[in-house]
Amino acid sequence: MDEQKSILTDGIADASVWHPRKPTKGNEWKEQRFDLEDGYSFWLSAYSVRSFPNGFELPKDIDALTCGYLYRCSMLLQPKTNMLVKHHKNYDKPLNSRLLAKELGIGIRQCQRFLKDVKERGIIKEDDHRLYMNPIYFIRSRKLNWKLYTLFEKDIEPFLPQWVVDRFNGDINA
Repeated sequence: MDEQKSILTDGIADASVWHPRKPTKGNEWKEQRFDLEDGYSFWLSAYSVRSFPNGFELPKDIDALTCGYLYRCSMLLQPKTNMLVKHHKNYDKPLNSRLLAKELGIGIRQCQRFLKDVKERGIIKEDDHRLYMNPIYFIRSRKLNWKLYTLFEKDIEPFLPQWVVDRFNGDINA
């Protein structure tokens, strides 16, 4: 019965003590993920979408509507590839402008104008009829792969250490 005690003691939440309802494996791990000063530590997997606020901001002259579309596009990124896809149960279907318009809830012409604008700015690129988002703005992986590096090489290189650029360019001794 002790294990089923509530975390409320005298009406005050006692978050420093963890009281499981059932004995579970790894209670120490759960205790490490929460403390009173820092709060709860979300588990960020390789499949979460990241953006980098320091030095990788979207261009200042982009309007709020385009920023909103880009945010919604970031939720459509395929893990590890940064390709815009429609997530299905068993597979991911690459998006073209017509399918992207449907996902964003806008007309095809408006979507084509949006894509033209972000392609000119280097935020989204098309390769083999597939749309990829620049990883310096949004990335859905923990690692930058060779395909993304080659697609956005001019944009990415200023932010990478020289030894990483050398490795991507084939210098094995780097």
